[in-house]
Amino acid sequence: MPAAAFVDVYTSVWELWHTGKRRQAMDLFGKALLLITEVQAYGIESIKYILHLRGIFPNYAVRSGKGSAPLDESGKQTLREILEFVKPHLKA
Repeated sequence: MPAAAFVDVYTSVWELWHTGKRRQAMDLFGKALLLITEVQAYGIESIKYILHLRGIFPNYAVRSGKGSAPLDESGKQTLREILEFVKPHLKA
């Protein structure tokens, strides 16, 4: 599932929206967009890297990264910073 790395953020956005807290939902989705932008740039490796940072995967190796930029140190740093920013909204 492509967005499994931060599905808890999507779930929170959904719940906020459907309980009438639309401004909060849009604010949180804006935070998710920071992750979405990076994932679009770096592809599956970035998703696996986020899952690795969250303690789900022991590594973030991928078999093939065709169609996306390699996840370099700059990309990793950006993902770490965004994940730290979004961290209060993550479930675990």
